[in-house]
Amino acid sequence: MKSISYFNTENTLIEPLFNDMFLRLFGTKDSKNLTRSLVNSVLKAASLDEISEIDSISAEHTLVGGAIGCKSPRCDVLITSENRLLDLEAQCYPCAIDERSLFYAAKALVTNTPSHTAYSEIPQVIVITLLDARPRFPEDPDYLHVCRMQWNDGRETTKAVDKQIFILLELSKIRKRYTSLEKEVLNNDLLSWLYLLTNGFKEQQEAETIMDAFPTIQEFAEKYGIALNDPKLKQAYEEFEEAEREYAQRQIYLKQIEEEAKKKAWDEAWDEAWDKSWAEAWDKSWAEAWDKSWAEAANKTQIDTLAKSVKALMTNMKIDAETAMGALSISDDLKPVVLKEISE
Repeated sequence: MKSISYFNTENTLIEPLFNDMFLRLFGTKDSKNLTRSLVNSVLKAASLDEISEIDSISAEHTLVGGAIGCKSPRCDVLITSENRLLDLEAQCYPCAIDERSLFYAAKALVTNTPSHTAYSEIPQVIVITLLDARPRFPEDPDYLHVCRMQWNDGRETTKAVDKQIFILLELSKIRKRYTSLEKEVLNNDLLSWLYLLTNGFKEQQEAETIMDAFPTIQEFAEKYGIALNDPKLKQAYEEFEEAEREYAQRQIYLKQIEEEAKKKAWDEAWDEAWDKSWAEAWDKSWAEAWDKSWAEAANKTQIDTLAKSVKALMTNMKIDAETAMGALSISDDLKPVVLKEISE
């Protein structure tokens, strides 16, 4: 087993997918063999033709150009091979990933196609995105997704157009699914590459095992070890980690502010609803009490009047109460009440 030298240093390991490290590994002229190995493993898994040779390879804003941490819109690593343009992207932010891919494809095509080129000779463009963030398709267990244009003839058959192809690799699924080097990983060159870039580079034995199984990956350790000794790269990574920590803390703070705002709004809404319901209940109970007391008062007045009329008839006509109430046509339900009033 070949020993990997970068584990024998005290340098802090840097994520290979960190933008400036990624460009150093895969975006220089000296990276052709390493880049072809990674790209061909992706193309093979996507059932696409592999590339035989890389005619040119370039990266915008690389360390070679001296621009560390540049965040302007760019194609990370642009590869030309015969009449094909391949854009290799390492993305750690999931926002607008579809639109980003379209932009990169359009930029690669326009920038690298001479104005006099016949339409039939326009190169094929393939955008390969290594997405190291929340998955684009969280419900789908597959980590590899291929998107291409198709013509629909109005029936069930469709015809693919291979001039523009998008390949998305969801690395968060790799990180979660493969926490240690398994046989399934070693039996697949793409899985070996993705595991190495996400978890495997941290463990010496695992990294050495992968590189023994796939000789084309061995160059990774050499380039990675050289890059670790670059002070500008180390500084950029430290600044990146500090920015990530600040971003995480800011997200926690914003979440706290949001929760407090929600609680305040809930409390205010509850108080308002309580006051409103209490006022409505008070108004309702007051109205009911008023109606009840008014009805009771009106009813008592009616009983008093009837009792006095019955007494007058009994006295003047010398008749009993029952006869007097009959003469006054008092209803049967009121008679007991009137009698009670007469007797008091």
